[in-house]
Amino acid sequence: MPTIDKIKIEYERMKEQRAFYFYQFMEHKVLMRALKKDILKMLSGVSNAWKTSPLYIQGSRWPLTNCKYGYIQIGCYCKSIDWWINNGLTIAKTENMSDDEINEYTAYIKLFKLIGK
Repeated sequence: MPTIDKIKIEYERMKEQRAFYFYQFMEHKVLMRALKKDILKMLSGVSNAWKTSPLYIQGSRWPLTNCKYGYIQIGCYCKSIDWWINNGLTIAKTENMSDDEINEYTAYIKLFKLIGK
């Protein structure tokens, strides 16, 4: 007859094993989702892969980068280049940017429009 201590030890072992399999299952599920997206892109002939390194600038306040084709990410905002041209000033006022910072980031957005993807 098993003792209470042996039963507790076996219960804890089974609990750990169940958690291990659950995390493996979740990791597999995430990987399969990513693989499915890649396969669908490949089959459709659409690729958002960069052929060269995307433009990246470390601004005085936030970094700027081509987060995807035709888009700029400034800080946590990823918007189209045209959106930034039309609405950037509103964000600048919301973020309490100085005139010098506004001029700096306006120049960066113009540069992205000129040479960014």
